Amino acid sequence: MIDLDKIEAAAKTATPGPWYSSSQFRDDEALFVTTLTPTEDDGTILCRIRNTVSGRPLNDFDYANADHIATANPATVLEMVIMIRERDAQVAQLQEQLERSKSPTFDGRFGTWQAACGKARRERDELAEKLVARDAVLKQALEALEASDSVFYPQTKQAIAAIKGILG
Repeated sequence: MIDLDKIEAAAKTATPGPWYSSSQFRDDEALFVTTLTPTEDDGTILCRIRNTVSGRPLNDFDYANADHIATANPATVLEMVIMIRERDAQVAQLQEQLERSKSPTFDGRFGTWQAACGKARRERDELAEKLVARDAVLKQALEALEASDSVFYPQTKQAIAAIKGILG
């Protein structure tokens, strides 16, 4: 089960966004996820992706990982947490209505409530699957970061530790 409270806490303590990926510059030595745009002079480097272990140049997966990390910024994660909680609340409400609909005084629309409850469950499950997929990509990105010899700012180390704590 996904611990939304941990995810929310980590997103709230991470460096605020927006986050940007340097993948658009196609430098084969290093990629960066930062809080600065290409036109700014100052910002925070959140992580650096570099392949120093095998010596191979960065590839499309490395660029995709950098883009994914930048996309999974705190604002996006918090929005997803809100969406999941809203769906969970809708499912709970529909389940309650479904239980009430089973009473002998119900007006015969059982099928409608059952369909709505099933739809809300499917939407919740789809969101959960998306989070699991993002977790997998984040785990890959974290593994790549740990395999690099990068030096990180303390805030970046804290964000990495928080994400690792969430991912287990």
